[in-house]
Amino acid sequence: MKSKNKIGLEGEGAAAAYLKRERFTIIERNFRASRGEIDIIAKKGKTLYFMEVKARGAGSIIDPLEAVTPQKQQSIRRTAEYYLLKNPKMEKMPCSFGVIGIDYSYCPPRIECILDAFE
Repeated sequence: MKSKNKIGLEGEGAAAAYLKRERFTIIERNFRASRGEIDIIAKKGKTLYFMEVKARGAGSIIDPLEAVTPQKQQSIRRTAEYYLLKNPKMEKMPCSFGVIGIDYSYCPPRIECILDAFE
């Protein structure tokens, strides 16, 4: 059985590979600030996406997409605001918050991506 951290790291790698296949450009991974963390910052077209990745191992009863609580959404929003302040060239870009869920109880793992998951 894999540890929670190992599943999380594998999930982030799988999410980044998925986004690349979908023609996103990965700008940054694991952007950290005192306000929180954003797993993946990516761009597609003219839109900047702040992506939260949730991965679950086999036997998990919680759907990964349901694991982004209102508190986590608020943390991501605040961290995104900070990121935009530090990167003024991106400040005027349209932005969206997305969630990528990876369920390792399937073989191959099931990947679901919701763009515009919250405001």
